[in-house]
Amino acid sequence: MQILLAGRTPDQLDTEIKARAPDAVIRQWSVTGDIETMRDQVRAADVVLIAADAAGDRRIVGELAAAPRLRFVQLAFAGHDWLRPAMLPAGCAVSNTHEHSSAIGEYVLASILDATVRLGAIDAAFRSGSWAHSGTTGRGIKHGLLQGKTVGIVGYGHIGRDVARRLAPFGVEILAQGREAVDPPPAPLARFAGPEGLDDLLGRSDFIVLSCALNEATRGLIDVAAFDRMKPDAVLVNVSRGPVVEERALFEALRERRIRRAYIDVWYQYPTAATPHPRPGSFPFEELDNLVMTPHCSAWTEGQEQRRCDFLAENIARWVHGEPPLNRIALA
Repeated sequence: MQILLAGRTPDQLDTEIKARAPDAVIRQWSVTGDIETMRDQVRAADVVLIAADAAGDRRIVGELAAAPRLRFVQLAFAGHDWLRPAMLPAGCAVSNTHEHSSAIGEYVLASILDATVRLGAIDAAFRSGSWAHSGTTGRGIKHGLLQGKTVGIVGYGHIGRDVARRLAPFGVEILAQGREAVDPPPAPLARFAGPEGLDDLLGRSDFIVLSCALNEATRGLIDVAAFDRMKPDAVLVNVSRGPVVEERALFEALRERRIRRAYIDVWYQYPTAATPHPRPGSFPFEELDNLVMTPHCSAWTEGQEQRRCDFLAENIARWVHGEPPLNRIALA
């Protein structure tokens, strides 16, 4: 059994795989490596693990369909909107990686609490000498309370479920929207709607969390009309993919204050070797004072690499030993 690790992977991954599958032959290829060597390695591989930089490079992806022995592709990340069945040999299984839902769930919860309590704004005012937010006079500026609010989650997979679990103790109403309606909804949801329920979710929610996959059905899902359905004081948190939200619609909704605030961790333009620090979009998002911008870091936490490494090694070993892999995905 030959396994090819393509792209930048954790240093210990090959050791972790060998510990679980000692008879496997492991090869590695870097995106800076020789293209002919990569082609030979792909043709000989039974399993190919694709790291994020290799997927972005795309050269190796173009070689997969003609690989005569390839039966399993393991993605070292979650997103698979770029991968099509025609890019793979017939019958090739694909799994992705979800060892980040807890980290992203915490990021979403932190965003919602920040939008509610606004500790940073209160701290800044108090440091400048103002007691305007104080409750001691009975006339201070009040901050929000999460209890009793409605949170809508668009996309109820690993991340969406983690977000709901973390929010439930706060006494909020939680709505979800996925591919199909579920009635009665699973706890802690008050409602689990299909695509037809999106408009209602947007109109009822104080906080809207986007955690869906990017595909043809979700690209541009949040457009001008969607923003018009939201409450004027709604808060949007996007941890899915940038293009789930139309870029111009997002910028103008925030600039014109048609929603109160947004927390965006996923973008429209990303670093390349030639441009390591690009602007994240085509519009001056950095000028908006009602937007918190983060550079796709919600899952980048202490211990994340080891958790991901453990999962990748275990899932590849499952395949080697004839067991069904976890997180198998159906490509469209």
